Amino acid sequence: MKTNHPAHGPVSLNRLLQISEILSKAAAQSDGGNLGYAMADAVKVIDGAIAAFDAEPVADVVAWSSPNEERTCDIRWRHHDVAPGPLYAVPLMPASSKL
Repeated sequence: MKTNHPAHGPVSLNRLLQISEILSKAAAQSDGGNLGYAMADAVKVIDGAIAAFDAEPVADVVAWSSPNEERTCDIRWRHHDVAPGPLYAVPLMPASSKL
């Protein structure tokens, strides 16, 4: 058994593009049954993942230290369970691609 097939490694952007194309073609050739609809839905999900590869940071979670509070970071909102680091926004998908 060969282990150098793309399915045995991490899913790269190129691999996501390949999978999306393969499933798009298969869905277009299907007879419209449940499998065809599932493939079309999978393409939408994959396209959303592809869009996430182009995400840019929109904010930073900064370290926070206060003797009166338990939190260790701050992003100027009311969620205190986020670790320090960059935040990303995923580009919106076109309305025609919505799930």
